[in-house]
Amino acid sequence: MIRSYALTFAAVTLRIWLPLGQILQFDFIEAYRVIAWLCWVPNLIIAQWIISKQNLSGYMRLDGF
Repeated sequence: MIRSYALTFAAVTLRIWLPLGQILQFDFIEAYRVIAWLCWVPNLIIAQWIISKQNLSGYMRLDGF
């Protein structure tokens, strides 16, 4: 669920990055193409970090492993 939330939150991240692209005066179409793919990356990195942190702290998953 953490990864699912991170990927769903990519829509919010997209809307944060797009105005920054406009402020930096990138071409909108080209910036949108790049940002649409890159907005997933930081979210997934943070999600994986959270998952790893939970696993290292002894968090017991429901399947018992």
